[in-house]
Amino acid sequence: MRKILFPLAFIFQFAFAQQAEVTNVTVAQRTDGSKIVDITYDLTEDAVFPEFEITVEVSFDDGATYTQISQVTGDVGDNIMPGTGKTITWDAGSEFGATFYE
Repeated sequence: MRKILFPLAFIFQFAFAQQAEVTNVTVAQRTDGSKIVDITYDLTEDAVFPEFEITVEVSFDDGATYTQISQVTGDVGDNIMPGTGKTITWDAGSEFGATFYE
């Protein structure tokens, strides 16, 4: 069985310039063949904005270009509150199935 590990670069974007930070980001592809990627992160509070818009983008060319991914669930999208242990699940196989093979 042959698997390719691909470099992922994720960018968390905010709707406005804020003092909040995304920290402790981890990204791991499941090893069960599901092609699901689990993302966890912490989001610090901001004195002005109580909630945030979180998006995830991926680059397959060392950061020259990025594509916003859409097959995500969890703590992503509009109205995300600050906190620790935020999770996002990405179905990378359904979105970029041709990129993966075993």
